[in-house]
Amino acid sequence: MERYVIGYSAETDKEIAFEENCIQILKKAGVKQPLVIIFFSDYSNFEWYTTEFKRRFPDSTIIGATTYVGFSSLGFAHKSLTSLSVISDVECSFGVLKEINRYPMKYVQSVKNAVKSISSTENTICLEFSTAKGKSEELVLDTFAGILEPLNIPVFGGNAGVEDGKETLVSLNGKVYENACVFLILRNLRGKIFLYKENIYRPTNHFFIATDVNIDDHIVYELDKKPAAEVIAQTLGIKEEELPQYTLYHPLGRVQDGQIYITDYDKILDKGSVSFYVRIYNYTRLCMLELNDFETVREITAKAIKSVIEKPAFTIAVNCFNRSKLFEKNNTFDDFNQNLKSELGDFIGLSGFGEQINYTQLNQTLVLAVFE
Repeated sequence: MERYVIGYSAETDKEIAFEENCIQILKKAGVKQPLVIIFFSDYSNFEWYTTEFKRRFPDSTIIGATTYVGFSSLGFAHKSLTSLSVISDVECSFGVLKEINRYPMKYVQSVKNAVKSISSTENTICLEFSTAKGKSEELVLDTFAGILEPLNIPVFGGNAGVEDGKETLVSLNGKVYENACVFLILRNLRGKIFLYKENIYRPTNHFFIATDVNIDDHIVYELDKKPAAEVIAQTLGIKEEELPQYTLYHPLGRVQDGQIYITDYDKILDKGSVSFYVRIYNYTRLCMLELNDFETVREITAKAIKSVIEKPAFTIAVNCFNRSKLFEKNNTFDDFNQNLKSELGDFIGLSGFGEQINYTQLNQTLVLAVFE
């Protein structure tokens, strides 16, 4: 009996794609009902897949999210269904945080109940997928932190994604949510779970201090007491109206304890203000970033993983929507996917609008949960 099974189909017919995943699961699993099924799909078929997975596997815990592109060790495509079925050697519980754009703390009991259902917190993570609604990531992370951080249970996951501007969706056990975070408290009974973030940008010599911000709306009005857009444009040597052409290549990074946490632009607003996808506080130190050499970065990633887990079993990857767009623009997404396969073996991946690791919201980053 296999411990896990990767399922993948790029068939545009949803019924064929679903059956191909089911055949892969049932043929390799040796059981009819996996313990856990994690799946990612395009928006148009997501609700149908959610219903059908629960109908076919009623005894499994099933969690899913829409994705900009589905990628895995078996392939990648925008219109796709990818799945990871874990057959043995994990323990899990689950829950939902609703109203995440307003008051996810109202549902904190769901987190408490899930933790109580796990026999031990050793080698355990909180795997979560949120809808990208209302810039609510920090509210969600704060809710988890109050319960999980004292127990040394890290949070790992990301926002759902879409290809064409529709609302993102997540699901849990046959039910679809539009304004929620679904999560698993997931314990590996075979060894460690290694969390890692890959950054393809490097710092430049340009640093700024956020001196006027709107924390809740993620807006920076001033950097170094000057209009934010003006400062960024002058640093890049361009006109303010040209900024949207350069943001993909020069995001900002929050500097914390020697680490760079990427902060991506959302919109250039009136009067020189800039909105971001991550909360920025007054007097946060920010650094202008630039692209690093991809091969160098990938070698660093491979070395870091192998130093902790020499032989990974399976991996869950969350890759930023804009990173995916960048790789597609440079015709290197296939290289990216093949490289992950060579480093990690079997994996599935979500491409969404934000990445979360260790209670921190990130952009333009690849985060990995590697299971021993």
